[in-house]
Amino acid sequence: MVALIAHGGFFPRGQTAFALAAAAGFVVVVALAGWSAAALRSPAILALAGLAALSALSAAWTIASPDDALRWGAVIAGFALIAVAASIATARLGAVAVAAAIAVLAAVAGIVGLYGAGARVEPLAERLGGQWSPGGPLEYSPALALMQVSALPVLWAAMCRYGERVAATAAGGAAVAGAVLALAGSRVELAIGAAVVVACVLAARSVGASRATILAAAALAATAGGAADAIAGSYVPPYVTGGDAPRLIGLAAVVIGAGGLWIVQRRTLFAAASGSRAARALAVAAITVPLAGATVAAAVTPDSGPEAEPVSGFAHGRTDLWRAAVDAAEDRPLAGSGSLSFYVASIRYQDPPPVRFAHNLPLESWAELGLGGAALAVILYAGSAGLIWSRRRGAAAWLLGPAVTGFLLANLFDWPWHVPASGAVFAIALGALVGTPNRPLAPRPGGS
Repeated sequence: MVALIAHGGFFPRGQTAFALAAAAGFVVVVALAGWSAAALRSPAILALAGLAALSALSAAWTIASPDDALRWGAVIAGFALIAVAASIATARLGAVAVAAAIAVLAAVAGIVGLYGAGARVEPLAERLGGQWSPGGPLEYSPALALMQVSALPVLWAAMCRYGERVAATAAGGAAVAGAVLALAGSRVELAIGAAVVVACVLAARSVGASRATILAAAALAATAGGAADAIAGSYVPPYVTGGDAPRLIGLAAVVIGAGGLWIVQRRTLFAAASGSRAARALAVAAITVPLAGATVAAAVTPDSGPEAEPVSGFAHGRTDLWRAAVDAAEDRPLAGSGSLSFYVASIRYQDPPPVRFAHNLPLESWAELGLGGAALAVILYAGSAGLIWSRRRGAAAWLLGPAVTGFLLANLFDWPWHVPASGAVFAIALGALVGTPNRPLAPRPGGS
């Protein structure tokens, strides 16, 4: 929560607050639940600890600020402590409770972001490419969108498995997620979200749901996204404000109405299970008609105007930036230039305007922390993938795997690693995967 409040933990004070809060949370969890060393056998968590130590040590040779290196080492140590604490807590509470907590945090942050986009208020939202994108308390729309992707699996499971009150509430959370993803417009997060849909549909049995029902739940999130884009995603000329009330009312209606719509859709899906052709046709119509309507409404919403907007090509300059990262790494291939020094180390290789981060975690780790940092980044990725694979037959991989894989994939193209609130969600999911047994969810009466 500290990271969410303090600008997502991005600035120095927020980073310090995050590290202290992570340490305090770790102490509280150990005091209440006891100590377990299970997380220390995870290569991914050990890689986090190694990156923290190496970042702090790099203060001795950094070409930038030693204080920055020490502080960022403390933040990564906070990630490791959160992961260990999550492992301990999950052994007591279970993966569902942890995934639900992530969903609650995502919903709160998403609602704040939707307010910012609807009211066009900085820094809760930002005008990018002529449209207002929600950033919420993280103040960075791709990071907020990534948090929503992390929440979707448990929301879909609740929509399919539980009673109508819980299902309607979860549908509201899924609508928030869909709206944030649509308004953020990040291609990376949208692609990750699409991959999560495919993975969750294929592995639906892990949470005791049918593929058709999970796909319908995903369609509801997409419907909400299309409606939100039609309401608040149109082109806005620079410095234009006003008209907040209709947009905010419209966005609120999308979130609130999603629960009622899902109850109708779910009832038709249950009726279709009887095998009647008419019932199946009604279920298909109940899902596809709202989705088609929202898609058309979003498509006809103007997303450009007469004013010239900054553009950076299809790849947004990533390939040139990665080339600059390699050049910077080759200057100091063994020890690197020091933690959080990428800007200083690479500025002479970057095209203007230069940026602070490499938008690729392994490359940035090599440039800043040398071969040791690059190796630890590879272990982090490989260890996380191995952990998810080892849990593939259980519900935990379904509920929490997308939060881990989504974060790591996003950091191959973007920099949510440098938003501690985003990294905290990853660390919670990673630790929870370590601490949960490898078994599916128990079936529920009335589930789908």
